[in-house]
Amino acid sequence: MSLGALRGPIAQIIGQFGEPATLRRTTSHYDIDQGSTVTTKVDHPMKVVPWAFEDRLVDGSAVLATDTRFILPALDIDPAPGHTGSNDTQVHDTLIVGGTQYMLHRVKPYRANGVSLGWEVHARR
Repeated sequence: MSLGALRGPIAQIIGQFGEPATLRRTTSHYDIDQGSTVTTKVDHPMKVVPWAFEDRLVDGSAVLATDTRFILPALDIDPAPGHTGSNDTQVHDTLIVGGTQYMLHRVKPYRANGVSLGWEVHARR
């Protein structure tokens, strides 16, 4: 079995054992015709698996005691930490789990042979 063949089983495991969540993509750009910034929010429902940081990794700077890691299934979009995009378009993703909104701090893809298997997300409240 190739690693790319794991995409389906990984999604099934996350779907079966994960918690309901929403990845919210917020895109903002300046619309010259309207003379103002236009913001669009698109929600991507999914299930995620929370995964706590080991105590030895919590340093109060790079990793806070309130930070959490989440394992996400492969998505149609790539999760983006912070603000990314071009000069005229900004993209900001947040993860909402159990009513708590998390900012994506770092994102690590799991890939095999060019196929996305899922994501590890370092999230901060």
